[in-house]
Amino acid sequence: MSQKQTISSKQLLAGDLAQLRTLLRFLHTDGVQHSVKTDNDVRENDSSHKLLALLGKLRQSELDCQQSLEEAIKWVESDQRSALDDAELSWICFLDDMYKHWLDHVDLDVRLQNILLGLRLEFVMLVIGDESLICSPGHPFCVLLEQMMEVGKSWYGDLGKSGEQFLTQMIQIIGDIKSHESLDSKFLQETLTRWQDYVDKEEQKVSRLEKRLYDSEAGLIRARRAHHIVIEAINSTLAGKQVPAVFSEFCLGPWQDEMRLYLIQNGVENEAWLRGQKLLETLARSFRIARSDEERQRLYSVVPKLGSEFEQHIADISSQPEKYQPVVSAIEAAHIQVLKGEAVECVTVKPLETPDGIAGVATSVSGELKKKAQEIGEGQWLSYQLESGKKIRCKLLVKILETDQSLFVNRNGLKVLQKSIDELAYCLSVKIVKILPGALSIMQAYQQSVRSVLADYESRQQEIRQALTIKAEEERKIAEQKEEELKAQQAEKIARELAAAKAKREAEAIKQAREMAEREEKKRQEQEQNEILQQEKNAREKETDQLRRMARLSLDSMSLGSWVEILGAEDEKKTCKLAVKVNSTRKFIFVDSNGQKVAELYRDDLVEMILAKKAKILEQSDHFEDRLAKVVSSLRRDKSS
Repeated sequence: MSQKQTISSKQLLAGDLAQLRTLLRFLHTDGVQHSVKTDNDVRENDSSHKLLALLGKLRQSELDCQQSLEEAIKWVESDQRSALDDAELSWICFLDDMYKHWLDHVDLDVRLQNILLGLRLEFVMLVIGDESLICSPGHPFCVLLEQMMEVGKSWYGDLGKSGEQFLTQMIQIIGDIKSHESLDSKFLQETLTRWQDYVDKEEQKVSRLEKRLYDSEAGLIRARRAHHIVIEAINSTLAGKQVPAVFSEFCLGPWQDEMRLYLIQNGVENEAWLRGQKLLETLARSFRIARSDEERQRLYSVVPKLGSEFEQHIADISSQPEKYQPVVSAIEAAHIQVLKGEAVECVTVKPLETPDGIAGVATSVSGELKKKAQEIGEGQWLSYQLESGKKIRCKLLVKILETDQSLFVNRNGLKVLQKSIDELAYCLSVKIVKILPGALSIMQAYQQSVRSVLADYESRQQEIRQALTIKAEEERKIAEQKEEELKAQQAEKIARELAAAKAKREAEAIKQAREMAEREEKKRQEQEQNEILQQEKNAREKETDQLRRMARLSLDSMSLGSWVEILGAEDEKKTCKLAVKVNSTRKFIFVDSNGQKVAELYRDDLVEMILAKKAKILEQSDHFEDRLAKVVSSLRRDKSS
C-alpha cells in the first residue's frame, strides 16, 4: 500500500468497504504496490455487473459446499475469469470467507451447516449488488439467515419426524431461493414471512409441551426430594438405635409417608417439620433406663410431656390423627415402664435406602466452573455428549432452586437431561457439555471477518518491516565492508613501509637478544659450576665434621691400654698404647711396649692427626665392639636431632 494511505480499523469495523477492498487487494497480491483505483478511475456499476455475470455462471452449476468460490472460479471460461482484477477477486474471497465464519460461529450440526452453505453464492451476489446490505441488519435475507442459524443450532439427527420436517422445510426454502432469479426484496420478505410462520407454529407447539413437562417433572422432583429429606432424617436420628417395635414400625411406615406429603405441600422451612425432627431425636433417647440420678431426673422432667407433644405433632401433619392413637398409647405405656425402672423390649432400627436420582454425584470441580454452570440461564442451548459418543443438543428449560435440579429438553420439548449444578459443572470440566453460542448479526459477522483481515494485514506489515530492516542492515554491512576495504588498501602501503623498518629493528633486536642470551647462558653455567663446587666443598666439610666427631667420640670412649699407630717425623710408624688419659684437659699420654713415653697429645690434636691419617687407633681391648656400637648410636642420635 502507498505511504499516503493509512488503515483505520475503526472505519473498517464501521463499514468502510472502499478501504476494505484496497486492503484486501494488498493482501491478495502479497503486498505488491499498485495504484489505487478511485471512483474517478473505474465505473463501479460495470464492475458489479461483471462480477454478477461471472457468479451467475457458477449459480447455474451445482457448487460443492466444501469448495471455495476462488477455486470454483477457475472452472469458469477463461475470458470471463481473466477479466477479474486483484481487488475484485479478493472481494469475492472475503465475502465467501465471511459467510463461512458466520456459520461456523453457531456450531451447527454438520449436515445442517452444509445445507446452509448452499446460500453462500446468493449471499455474495446480494452483497456485490448492494454493499449496504452488510450494514443493514433488517434486510430480509440477513434476518432469514440469522433465524435459520439461531433455530438450527437446536437441530441434530435423532429428532424423529419433527426433526425431519424441520430439515425438509429448510431445504425447501433454500431451494426456492436458489432457483429464484432476481432475489428481489419482495420475494425475500415473503420467504422470510413464510419461514417465521413455520417457526412460530413450531415454538407454540413446543412451548405447550415444555409447560406440561415442567408441571409434571417439577412435581416429581419435589416429591423425590421430600422423600429423600425424610429418609435422611430417619436414618440420622434412628438408624442403629434401640426403640420399641411399635415406634420403629410407625416411623419407618406411616410417619415417613405423612411427612413426605407434608413437605411436598409446605416445604422444609416450617415449624411442624423442625419440631418433628427434634421430637424424633428426643423420643429415640427416651426408652433407655436411667443409670444415674442425673439421667433419672432428666427422664422425670422430659418423659411426661412427650406423649402430649407426640400427639400434637401427629395432629399437625396428618388429616386423620385418630388412626395413630394406638401408637401414642403404646409409647405412653413404654414411658411408664421406663419411669418405673423397668426395661422396655426394643428392636434395632435398620437404615432406609436413599431413593435414586436425588442426592447427585460427588464431584470435585473448580469454583470458576461451578460459577459458570450457575450462570447458565434458562433458554440456553448446550451440546451434550452421551456415553455412546453421540452428541445431542438441549435447552435448559428450568432451574428448580429448592431441589438444585435443572431440566433440559430437546427442540421437540422432550426431556433429555436432568442435572444438579455440581453435575453440570463436572460435565463442563470434562468437556461433555459445551455451551452453544447464539447466531451473530450480519454486522457482527462482518466485524469478526474484518478483525481477521486486520490481523493478517498487521502480520504482513510486520513481515515487510522485518524485510526492510534486514535489507537496510545488509546495505549498511555492504557500505561498511567497502569502507573497510578502502581503509585496508590505504593501510596496506603504510604497513609495508613499516614492515621493512620493523624487520630491521627485529633483526637487530634478535642479534642483541642472541648475544644477551649467550652472556646469560655463560653466566648461568659459571653460576652452576660455582654451586657445584660449593656443594662439593660443603659435602667435604660436612664429611670432615662427621669424621672429626666420630674421632672425638672414639677417643672419648678409648680406655687405657688401647693401642694407636702414630707416624713420626720421617713417616716412621710408632705403635704405642694409651697409658694416661686426663679427662679434664683431654690429654692423652702414650707409651711404647717398654713403658717408655712416646707421645703426649691433646684430644683435638690427635683428632686432626687421625683425619690427616698420621694416627690410627688400633683397638685391642675386649670392650672395643661395645664402644664402637655406642659411637655409631650416638652419631645417629645427633643426625636425627
